[in-house]
Amino acid sequence: MNGLRIDPQRLLLERCRCGLSQAALARRARLAYLTVSRIERDHAARVRATTAFKLALALEVDIEQLMTPITSPASQAGQGGRRRVTRPEGPHDGPAR
Repeated sequence: MNGLRIDPQRLLLERCRCGLSQAALARRARLAYLTVSRIERDHAARVRATTAFKLALALEVDIEQLMTPITSPASQAGQGGRRRVTRPEGPHDGPAR
């Protein structure tokens, strides 16, 4: 299969770093919201080079950076720990409870 592999955790990290929701990133990159959502949920094994380029441009990072998996100290130590990533809350998240 042709295409580039975007690391879902890296995309989430960079999106949160920019303070963007999935919808805001999709608008900025001129992509469908579902495209961003599928990549972050690891439901898109590979994406077109143009899609990767649009995401990188919108996030102001190199394409290679989006393709590089995040390594945590736990995984480097061979413990395979999972990291919890919190998502920023904003007006797109619905009413506060």
